[in-house]
Amino acid sequence: MNIRDLSELKRIWKQENLCCDRYAACYLDGKGGMAVQPARPLLAEPEEMIWKHMALVKKMLSGELENQILQVGLAGPVPEREGDAADVLERTRDCRLGEETLEEFFRLLADGRPKEGPYELLVYHLSYDIPEKGMDGADQGESDAVYEHVVCLLCPVKETKSVLGVEEGSLGMTRKNRVVSAPELGFLWPAFDGRSEDRDAIVLYHADPGEAPHGFWQNTFGVGKFLTTAEIRQQMTRICQETAPDPQEADGLLAGMAEALGSLPPEGIVTTGELKRILEEAQIPENLRAGILARYDESLNRYSPKAYQLTDQEINLKTAVGKQRKKMRELLLQAAGFIRDVNGQESELVRRLLTAADLQG
Repeated sequence: MNIRDLSELKRIWKQENLCCDRYAACYLDGKGGMAVQPARPLLAEPEEMIWKHMALVKKMLSGELENQILQVGLAGPVPEREGDAADVLERTRDCRLGEETLEEFFRLLADGRPKEGPYELLVYHLSYDIPEKGMDGADQGESDAVYEHVVCLLCPVKETKSVLGVEEGSLGMTRKNRVVSAPELGFLWPAFDGRSEDRDAIVLYHADPGEAPHGFWQNTFGVGKFLTTAEIRQQMTRICQETAPDPQEADGLLAGMAEALGSLPPEGIVTTGELKRILEEAQIPENLRAGILARYDESLNRYSPKAYQLTDQEINLKTAVGKQRKKMRELLLQAAGFIRDVNGQESELVRRLLTAADLQG
């Protein structure tokens, strides 16, 4: 999945394009109880409620690619064994959230959810007629290809406090309400890749990319191992800290690599060999290079990190500001030297320029 595919999925959830025919819900009370609401037409709901559903799904689809939203391989069903995740997903989609599979689908998620507490599980069935694209990228009308898929959200439920209020003209304590919050987790199957379905992959969403629930995804769907961009950056920082225990030296390693990685295409894969060249370009001492390369090969290389994923934006910003200050200092010193040469003496302006240069250092 790329940014174009994701943008197209977002457009499905605009009011004029909405092609969601049915949705179902399941309330988990956090104590083992599960209440399933059978599927019903989304477009038959009050307009305000439709907007609320659209906002929840668009929240998921607005996540950052390869950080909050990742496409990963999905394990296929074991032959002659019903109930595998791939089998449940396929039957749930094909029967359009029919009652015969709905409880099994929700049970799959309820049994393995990463956190206790009340949740609302929401699942939507959509049939999207993929429009053909002209040479200029404009829609040329509907094609014969239909992208039939399900979108699922796991939303925490928060219970509001009872407060003093007015109901039907009478003053009294209002009842507690259960409020569905923004999705904490979600997924979409089949994946939408190159404007067509990929039944062998699933698109995962997690609101907190620094703490993706790997165990939940792997136990529930049998997905392959993956790291988010946030986790890759954390791991790269950890590698530098283990290689150079001194905090300032570790920060220097990260800053040097950030500058050298800037010469690569952001989407370029950084192999161990490529990292070796980057470390040499950054003039990292040979003894530190060996430690970084060994740790990188052992822990990160298998995930094929991209250049932009290896450096934190904050470090990149600090590096850019540092380079700017260095350039400004050089310009101030050059100006002071030029004025001194012209006047043949130390003037007040020269002293001010030298002071400004010291402040930049």
